[in-house]
Amino acid sequence: MWSPEMKNAWGEAYDQLVTSYKIRNEASPLLATTLYKFFS
Repeated sequence: MWSPEMKNAWGEAYDQLVTSYKIRNEASPLLATTLYKFFS
């Protein structure tokens, strides 16, 4: 159904999406804590 190039492109896009989601979720508590301390 998909060409090998298209499969690779979808796989790479998915990997980047998962990586960015993980980074965001790991950074959010740190950012929230920093902002809380800054504004308290």
